[in-house]
Amino acid sequence: MVEQTSSQSLLSVTTQPPLAKSLSQLNAYQSGDLVLALSKALSNDLISHDALSYALSQVGYQLPASVLPRTDAQLEEEIYDYENPTAVKKRFSDFQERDISKELAQNIEEQRAYIVSMKDRLTVESAKGELDKCNMKYLNYNRKQLKECLFEMFSRLGLITRFKIDEVHLRHFINDVEKNYKRVPYHNFTHAFNIVHMCYYLARSTKLREYLEDIDLLSLMVAALGHDLDHSGMNNIYYQKIKHPLAMTVNDSSVLENYHGYMLFKLLSRPDNSILDHLTHSEYVRFRKAAIECIMGTDMTKHFQICGSFQNVIKKIHEGNFDRAIAEDRDLIMKTVVHAADISSPAMDFEDFKAQGFRVTLEFHDQYMSEMAIPDLKANNPPPAFMKWESYKSFVQSQIGFTKTFSSPILKQLTDALPESQHMMEQVERNVAQFQKELEELNMKEEGYSA
Repeated sequence: MVEQTSSQSLLSVTTQPPLAKSLSQLNAYQSGDLVLALSKALSNDLISHDALSYALSQVGYQLPASVLPRTDAQLEEEIYDYENPTAVKKRFSDFQERDISKELAQNIEEQRAYIVSMKDRLTVESAKGELDKCNMKYLNYNRKQLKECLFEMFSRLGLITRFKIDEVHLRHFINDVEKNYKRVPYHNFTHAFNIVHMCYYLARSTKLREYLEDIDLLSLMVAALGHDLDHSGMNNIYYQKIKHPLAMTVNDSSVLENYHGYMLFKLLSRPDNSILDHLTHSEYVRFRKAAIECIMGTDMTKHFQICGSFQNVIKKIHEGNFDRAIAEDRDLIMKTVVHAADISSPAMDFEDFKAQGFRVTLEFHDQYMSEMAIPDLKANNPPPAFMKWESYKSFVQSQIGFTKTFSSPILKQLTDALPESQHMMEQVERNVAQFQKELEELNMKEEGYSA
């Protein structure tokens, strides 16, 4: 058991020279007064992992392994992100492990048992064999296998040849991206893979490529891969509430999306990741603009704005006067595709949809508990009650509500623009119907009837 650290003692250590001052490596620390003390004490200079780890060790606090850089040997580990809710134990100000619902715990054990029983069959080759399926079972594969699939998708789309991408640099870039996704319950590397795969699938199975330039497709894939880089499992509102330097820097506007975009281009700027070397100046300008647009479009506060604007593009497609030369319309298509993919869990097979629903719900629960551990927030600006895990019934209700309000409408628009994706909407409808059936059964049990 780690002893509780005094905010004042930690503050005194982290502000001693030669340590630089930053919160950019500290977003895994969500413990009450600790966050507030660090937020006030540290400025925007970058602190190294080693310096931070040393500073924390001086006051008896160990830096979690999930935020330490991994060695080359550790890169070969078989990390399965479905295990994250139990593999990484977040702790709050009272240092009590947060609850994991029995339903999620059961889901994790069932997934683990299946993977163990099928390990000889769940290979890189079997994963590649699923790439052209809409409902790829990506939770069955580890990060190492998924990285091979990412390289394969870039290859199958012809992007490596078209833009003369150095294959060694591409693999290094994919590795670097993977290292910079934390082992949080939902917003992790496997989630990023899912979004890339959805973009790939639409590019391969619909007329999407007819509406985009080649450079747009490259930008779409890279943006999807990096759209949640270094996500801590907390949302924009949390960063705004604790007055985090990231929020202060962008005046509370799309805090995480700005950060993810910054992280992506920071990684792309490294010599070993130089996959853009052969782009012309105009291609690079287009690539960067489109990628940033896609990432910024994943901010849920922009959902209805995107849906409204995309309706005009759908009209042009239906009337036969869509003009690919208009970059703004291509931007809207790309932005809609990435945003729709980002909230497309309801289009998965039901069990996968439910499994991912558990994980994103757990992240909400973690944030709720973290905010309630900060006295000022608890008293004056508490988190909404819906963020706390209450019961399986409330989980079912939230999945139905989110799907009907957000996922279903934008996926319907995607179907209007790309009719070949109609089966995705059909799966959404089946999943909603299944959850509604479960809700009815739960209500009957509460009323004393047997299902």
